[in-house]
Parts: sequence; C-alpha cells; structure tokens
Amino acid sequence: MTLLYALYLAGVSVLATLCASLLARVLLPRGRATRWVWLMAMAISVLAPLAAWFLPAPPVALRPPPAAYVDPAALPAPAAAATSARWLDLADASVATATQPQWDTQALRAWAAMTLAVLLWIATTRGLVAWRRRRWPERELLGERVLMPADFGPAVVGTIAPRVVVPHWVRTLGATQQRLILAHELAHLRARDPLLLDAALLIVAAAPWNPLLWWQLRELRLAIEFDCDQRVLAAGASPVDYASTLLDCSLQRCAPFAVTTAMAEPASTLERRIEAMTSPRLKGWSLAASLCLIGAAATAIAATTLPTPPAAAAKPDLQAYSGTYAFSPVTLLHIDVVDGHLSAAYGKTAGSALVAGKADEFAMQGVDARYSFDRNKSGAITRVVLHQNGVDTPAPRLAPEQVESIQRGISAHIASQKPAPGSEKALLHMIEGLAAGKPDYAAMSPQLAGGTRAMLSDLHKSMQALGKVATVDFRGVNPDGWDEFIVGHEHGKSTWQLVLDDRGVIVGAYVHEGA
Repeated sequence: MTLLYALYLAGVSVLATLCASLLARVLLPRGRATRWVWLMAMAISVLAPLAAWFLPAPPVALRPPPAAYVDPAALPAPAAAATSARWLDLADASVATATQPQWDTQALRAWAAMTLAVLLWIATTRGLVAWRRRRWPERELLGERVLMPADFGPAVVGTIAPRVVVPHWVRTLGATQQRLILAHELAHLRARDPLLLDAALLIVAAAPWNPLLWWQLRELRLAIEFDCDQRVLAAGASPVDYASTLLDCSLQRCAPFAVTTAMAEPASTLERRIEAMTSPRLKGWSLAASLCLIGAAATAIAATTLPTPPAAAAKPDLQAYSGTYAFSPVTLLHIDVVDGHLSAAYGKTAGSALVAGKADEFAMQGVDARYSFDRNKSGAITRVVLHQNGVDTPAPRLAPEQVESIQRGISAHIASQKPAPGSEKALLHMIEGLAAGKPDYAAMSPQLAGGTRAMLSDLHKSMQALGKVATVDFRGVNPDGWDEFIVGHEHGKSTWQLVLDDRGVIVGAYVHEGA
C-alpha cells in the first residue's frame, strides 16, 4: 500500500511540475512573482494526494450475496485437513511463529528513514549556521546594521529573527554596488523568503525519495531570486548595474548553505537571471497562460479524483465473509466482524484481527500467513484458503446445522474427559521424532508439518534437553476439545495439548515446559 501511494504521489508530482513550468514561463516575462507557483506545485505534489487518501470514498450500495454452504461430503479428506501450527517455544515460553517483513513495511521504514535523514540534515545545517552567526561581527553598511563575516554571503540567515549577512569584501566595492547588494538582501528580508524556503524544505522532507520534489525545490530557489531581482529593479535600479553586480558577486561567491537565500547563486543559474531581467516584458495574457491555469486546475482535480489507494477505496462487505469454515472434522475456523474488521478464531480461542489486502484477501498481523476467500458464480463465499508455511489449505464454509453437528461431537468429547483414540500414541511418536530431529511429517497435517519444519531446530534442542520420556499422564480435555497431557522426562516435565482428526492425523499441537 505504501508503494502504491508513492507511485500515486509521483504521478501527481509530474502533473504539478508540468503546470508550474508552463505557468512560470508565462508569468516571468510579465514581471509577475513565480515563487508561489513553485511552492504551490510542491504543496500539491505532497498534500493533495494525502488529502485524497483521507477523503471518504463515494458511497457504494453493496448488497451482500447469499451465503453459500457445502455438503458435509465435501469436507476435505482428513489426511489433507489442517489448521495453523500451534507451537510454544520451550526456551522462552512465548508463542513462536515464522514471520517475514512485508515489502510494504520495508518501504514505509525506508521512507521514514529518508525523511528522518533530511530533517537531520536541515537541523544540522541550521545549527551550524546559528553557531557561526554568533561569531560574526555586526557592522553598519549604508546606514543598515548587518552581520559582516569574512567568508559568508551575501545572504539572509535565520527564520525567527533573520539577519542580512554581507561578506567583508563588499566594503571594497563602489557605493552603487553596495547599495544594490544591500537592496537585494533587504528585499529577501521584507518578503520573508527564508520562511518560504523553510516551508519548502519541510515539504521535501515529507517525501525525500521523490526526485521531482527536489527539482521543484531548485526551481523555487531560483524563482525566489527572480522575484527579488524584479523587486530591486522595480525600485529604480539600473539593469546594467545590477547585472554587473551579480557577476561580481558570482566571482566572489562564498558558497552559502543550501538552506539560506543568497544573492550569489551558482553560475549555471546566473545566466537565466540576467536574461530574465534584461528581456523585454510582455503584457496581457496569452493563450498559453490560459492553458496553464486550466492545467493547474486539472492537476488539483486529478489529485483528488485519481483512484485512491485500496485502503481509501470503498470497503468490502465484511459480513459476507463471516461464518464457520472446517479445516478438518474437528478443527473449525470462526470468522467474525469485530469493531469494523475481520477476526479469525479457532475453537474458543481469542480472535486475531485480520488486515485487508487484495480483493478477498486478509493477512494475519505479525505472522507470515494470510486467508483468501473463494466465491461461486453468484458471488457468494464458498470457502477460505489458509496460506502459511508454504502450504495452501482449503476449508469449506459450513451451514449452521453442520456447525452444530460438529460442535456436538466436540462437546461430547469434552464431557467424556477421555483422550481421543490414539492420542497418547500419536503424542509419543511426535516427541520421539522431535528428539531424534526426524519428525514423522506424514502423521501431521500439512500446515502443522510446515510449522514444525520452520521450528525444528528449537524443538529438537528442547526435546533433547528434557531427555527420554518416563511418564505420560492424561490431564483431561480442554474447553476447545484438545487432549492435555503432562509428560515426565529424565530432566523435567512438559505440558502438551493436541487434537487429532478421525484418522489419527495430528492437526494441532501446543507445548510448554513444566507442568
């Protein structure tokens, strides 16, 4: 989802950049300010897609399809039935499941790291300028109090209390050039250009991976200088004298920081500035200007009407998925809607929240597992498929009477408080295989076998450390219908819970150290 949103944001950035470029080309020859054009393009590139993300989707009338159930004969063969593997690590007594970071999570972390890096760069540069500023002497230039270091400027530094900075060599210039340099920096100060630049830097920090934002920032810096040049010339300065002063400053440039507004920009942009101030101004609005305004409006509209990411789109009817699904004749998965999201629970265990993904797919939080739902031709949900441990296990949807029949069998087993036939033998066979490092995967469901393979190293070490089995005591049947045993070993005890299908295949196992 993060990657999809990034692509969406990049697309809006392309539209905003094109419109800003065209509009700036129209405004600049007419002496109009262009810095706001580029600031607006940057804001649209980041904030407009963000607004589209949170805007509510148009209401969609959804009528849940009729529930679809299967005949009891359609239940999967017991040997192929499965549920998610339930293991408890003996070492730290915490539930262990194989997890794998999702690409979306990795992309979000990378995005956050880049944002943090840019913010750190801004803060570090600001701090360095502030540290140097405290050491710069204050002098008077043509009646104005300015900071006058030996190797910085001309520029304006600071956001809360900005100051004009001119290097000491400015005193060697003529009065006209001094006046033009001072007028340029004072124009930056009155227009609050440092604050504008700070806002642009924060916008870039919101999506630093977007190269178009950096290009827009470069054009904004140049537009700030264009506008400042226009204000100085509008006050009566000679274009020839002003251009000559820019050239002198460029030759003496003291490389101001990128987070400051400076009169002496790189030579690559100096030619564009001189060309802009010496070219004849145009009057009136051309067809191109009108097209640019239309394009700008289209960009804003597109930013809010382009297809939003799936998270912001119309939500599926969650009630259509709710129901009971059978992974085996003794293992039921209950899907319910809880607080606006799906919850999955086996037996009477607490439900786990599911996160919506692609159509009819939901992922388990913190676990490398997901559920996908299949529909029939009429759109009704017929089964769920669990994808975990490299195994895809289907579970058909049950009708209410089928659920009641299975629940009656489980309740009868609970009431008997007797182990299921073959339960103790299956347990000893499993412990023997784990201790030898060669479990009998054929005696397990595919899902349980996959979980066992993922944790075999830890389980093997735990069983070896406990030693040979000395005693096996049946403790009863738990509220979920699982048989519970206390196993005495040479060097300790372990508590086991397991459940078998009617062919003796283990479809769930749970173990922890101690009694």
